[in-house]
This record gives sequence, structure tokens and C-alpha cells, in this order.
Amino acid sequence: MKSVVVDGSYTHTLNIPDEWEFSELKNVINLVGGNQPPKSKFLYEASDNTIRLIQIRDYKSDQHKVFIQKSDAKRFVNKTDVMIGRYGPPIFQILRGLEGAYNVALMKAEPVLGSYDKDFLYYYLSNQDIYNYVNSASDRTAGQSGVNKEHLEKYPVPVVPLAEQQEIVRQLDVMLAQVEQIKARLDAIPAILKKFRQSVLAEAVSGKLTEEWRGTSELIGWHNKTLGDIAIVKTGKTPSRKESKYWENASIPWLTSSATGNNFTDSADEFISDVASKECNLTPFPKGTLLLAMYGEGKTRGQVTELLIEATCNQACAAILVNKEIAHTSFVKIRLLENYEVIRKAASGGNQPNLNLNKVREIDISLPTLDEQFEIVNIVKSLFVYAYKIEETVQSAQKRVNLLTQSILAKAFSGELTAEWREQHQELITGINSAESLLAKIQAEREASKPVKKAKKVK
Repeated sequence: MKSVVVDGSYTHTLNIPDEWEFSELKNVINLVGGNQPPKSKFLYEASDNTIRLIQIRDYKSDQHKVFIQKSDAKRFVNKTDVMIGRYGPPIFQILRGLEGAYNVALMKAEPVLGSYDKDFLYYYLSNQDIYNYVNSASDRTAGQSGVNKEHLEKYPVPVVPLAEQQEIVRQLDVMLAQVEQIKARLDAIPAILKKFRQSVLAEAVSGKLTEEWRGTSELIGWHNKTLGDIAIVKTGKTPSRKESKYWENASIPWLTSSATGNNFTDSADEFISDVASKECNLTPFPKGTLLLAMYGEGKTRGQVTELLIEATCNQACAAILVNKEIAHTSFVKIRLLENYEVIRKAASGGNQPNLNLNKVREIDISLPTLDEQFEIVNIVKSLFVYAYKIEETVQSAQKRVNLLTQSILAKAFSGELTAEWREQHQELITGINSAESLLAKIQAEREASKPVKKAKKVK
């Protein structure tokens, strides 16, 4: 086993088999930067005389295609070339799969004398150790982090017999494809759980969850009400920001519609003073109050949260104080959660439609007896706890799978994956096929390609 310590802001040890060699990256890989034509030469439609200008963003989406005249192109990339994103965040993205000319934000990693299989190089540059090394010495230009090219070129990379590189690629293709399949399956579960929760809410407010409890499918004891029938609905306001007395020495929690992104609210980002509470008539709402977002285009409008603290709010929220002699707060919350899309559509106005207190009061709710409400709440809670536990398990599994990719890469580039293969294929990694022979060939070629210095004439 051979080892080398990489010093610097990210210090680590690299280990490789005796059959491999170390070399600085610059000796075996050429990093060729791109060219940046002025934006005045950008074209947005292709023709026979144009070529696509590849930018970092293009590896994620084709939505922003840019072309230039072929005569203006200086650096070229094909689909098999390994490209490095110079700027971020994140910096040092390892990319491939596009062809055209490439701009200054990209570098091409060109193996010297076929020293690296391109697939092997792609995988190698994707490992965490080299990323950490590059990131630790990143430059900052115009507010962006960038790859320090000289620092990268000093990195000690393994020189591996070409036959073994191909075997490593073969094994990585199989193993990482399996990892991606697992990722895809795990990534699909949150959407399934979302549908599950929505179906639970729908069955809760329709009475289907408690059919067995009632002993009948008939909605006995259920009555159609509006939110205004069973709750007091108020709103808050925003004290003047110009009045420092409203915001200094403040201790009363003051919430905006952003708080509704959580099921429960137990803290506040802003506070108002007692003076603001008195002069602006902002009495804190008690624990258990429901806050419904009346404004917000994105996901916000229609969201609901339950207060675990006393707090007041701004005019973008409707505070719902449920009459507990008629309704269970948690049941009302279930109805509001289930009715989210309908509530959102009830908004009116121009470019930014909003709800108002009257529309909130008009929200319909089919209300069973208090006993059945309690039963529904308990069933929903138990089912949601079940979903939450699955969610936790999935998140934990996702973290382990993400670590698995780097673990596999680490084993590949320490020679562990192909230890048995090396024992069985000595003829492919020794003699003229050895890493030592390959490195010597590269070094000889480098020396031969150096410009010859002309001898000075003796006067």
C-alpha cells in the first residue's frame, strides 16, 4: 500500500495499492479553460453557421440555450468530455453530456496520452476528498466562489493501469445505478405520504373515518355550519415601523403569514411593545388560536397554524378562536387543512388575490357531535404519527444512501473494489501495462514536447 498526505486547509491521506502510482494532477491531466464571447454576439436561434455556447446552467436545463457564430468559437467540448464548473455555488461541479463551444465558467479535463479513461476520470473527480480540497482553497471573484486552478493542479492523483480503470468503471456503473434506483424509490415516498395525509383528511371531514365508530355510514348528528357560526374570526395589524416605541423593549410575539408554514407555532421572529398593543389595539390571541394566511401567492395563502403561545399578528392573518362548546379546535384545523385548495381559490383581487375576514367566516364545515370530533381527531393523529415515522425512516435512509455513493467511490479509488481483480489479472497491470510504465511514458512525452532552448551565440 502506498500513501501520501495532502497538506493544506483540507489535510487528508490518500492510500493506493502498490501497483498504482501517484502524480500531480497537472502532469497527467490538462485543464483547459473556456472562452467568453461578448454578450453582444449571443444568438438565441440555431443556424448552419452557429454553434451552441455551453454554460454551467445548461447541464441542468435546456431552457436558456445560447448560440454563437462558429467563427467566434475557440474552445470545443463533446458529450464524452469531462467538464469542471469553475464557479458556484457549488464550485467544482463535474459535468458531461453536452457538445458545442464552452465558456469561461467551464474547464475541460483532458487526460494526457490517454492516461485516463474518461468515465474513470468523471467518477474520480466526483469524489468527496478532491471536492473538499478544491473548496478549501476556493477563490472569490465578483461575489462568486471559484476554483483555484493552480491549487487543483497540485493535487496528487492516482495513475492506474488502463485495464483496471475500465474494470473500476464497470463495477461503479453497476453499483451506482443500483444506488440511483434506491434514491428514486426513496424520493418517491414523500409524494405518496402527501397523498396519504390528504386522503386521511378527506375521509375525516366526510365521516368515513368514523363509520365503524358510529356503527353506520349515515352522518347522524352532523350539521352544516360555516366557520363564522362556530368561531370568532379577527385579524391584526402592523404597527408603524416609524414609531420606535412600538418595536423597542418589545416582548409580545407578533406574527406574519410566514408563521402559517408550520402546523404549530411556538415562537416569533418579531415582537411589539406594550405601548403598541394598547395604542394599536393589538390584544394577543390565546394559545390554541388558529391563524389562517389570507395573503400570499405561492403556497402561503390558505395555510393554517395553531398557536402554542400567546401572540398577535398582522393584517395578512385571520385569527380563528373556536367556540369549544361547539367544536374541537383540532377538528376545525383538520377541515381547514383538507380544504386548502378551495380556500385559496376563494381569494379575489387583481394580480395578487387575497382573502378577507368575510370569506374566511364563510368557509363551510360539516360538524359532527363533539364526541365524534374527538374520535376523528384521535384517529387522524395516530395515522399522521404513523406517516411521520415513515418520513423519519425515509429521511434517515436518504442520508445513508447519499453517504453510500461517496463510500463506494472511496473504495474504488483506494483500489479496494478491484483487489481481487488485480490478483486474477496480473498480466494486465504489469510490464508495459503497468501504472509505472504509463507514467514513465507520459513523463517522457512531456519532456519531449517542451520547447528546445536555442543556444546563445558566442560573440
